[in-house]
Amino acid sequence: MFSLQSMIRAVNYVNTSGLGCWYIECVEETDSKVGNGHTLVLRKVEGLSAEKWQDVADFNTQFNQLLMAGKLENALTLTKILLSFNFFDANKLHLAGALSRQLGHFAEGVEFLRQALVVDPENEEYRKEFIEVTGVPFHNPVL
Repeated sequence: MFSLQSMIRAVNYVNTSGLGCWYIECVEETDSKVGNGHTLVLRKVEGLSAEKWQDVADFNTQFNQLLMAGKLENALTLTKILLSFNFFDANKLHLAGALSRQLGHFAEGVEFLRQALVVDPENEEYRKEFIEVTGVPFHNPVL
């Protein structure tokens, strides 16, 4: 049995090593005490490694241009591409969650926020936001 985080690490490794081109569409993790259900939706995207940023400043520039132009869907896609290479960046997960919710993808947005808290469980701002968004305190599904 593999945890969701182990599956994502494998995808990140395959992508960063240039062995694959898997775009992480979405993730879902249920309480391991209830059913241990994990969903990881991948899409094969030829040339995905060409989208890998060598410098985060390049990502930030491109992201900010999309954001200022009101192209939130494109900004979310850009963030998901970055997460396909390094999913365990709490700030980018939080960003993906906020964009998803802003675009009306509530369940996806909550899951990205949940994953941000899995990566950074002590982040009080994320915990407060989780309560505001869901109405319940964060419970770490990994523990």
